[in-house]
Amino acid sequence: MGKNTPIRAIIGVSYRRRQRADLSETYYVKRADSMENYPGVWSLPSIQYDPSEIPDPLDLDAVSRVFARMSAERFGGTPITVHQHLVTGSSDRNPMGRMVELALYRISFATDPMLDPRFYTASEWLTPYEFELRTVFAPLPCGLCTKLWGHYQREHGGDDLDLCSP
Repeated sequence: MGKNTPIRAIIGVSYRRRQRADLSETYYVKRADSMENYPGVWSLPSIQYDPSEIPDPLDLDAVSRVFARMSAERFGGTPITVHQHLVTGSSDRNPMGRMVELALYRISFATDPMLDPRFYTASEWLTPYEFELRTVFAPLPCGLCTKLWGHYQREHGGDDLDLCSP
């Protein structure tokens, strides 16, 4: 991909109600220090794709095939179910200086994912406040994916998101 070609990625957002509390929590991963984009940053699971793989972001069958590739590559084959498209956004305001086009999808894992350390070194379920505390002193600012997710949460009721079992 050339410098003028946008980076296109799908983002997996898995969220649930915290046990014994009236708060939602989201599954975040810590990117490996060796990753090209946003190394060492806490983020949502993501994988780049070619536009021919997902001609229509609402085609959940096509999106599921890319998430299956993500699972095989980054989560030890842990099955991922794609439930719905949440939001799409783009920006060129990032450390790479390239246009980034992201589509966020609500997903769930069949079991706790096995992390491939080449991609993710840690994972945690965090409330919005816990995520903010975790990243407030990060040397690299959060990426577009977490900004889109935060905006989506505020637009759709924050802790009142539909957290029924998918």
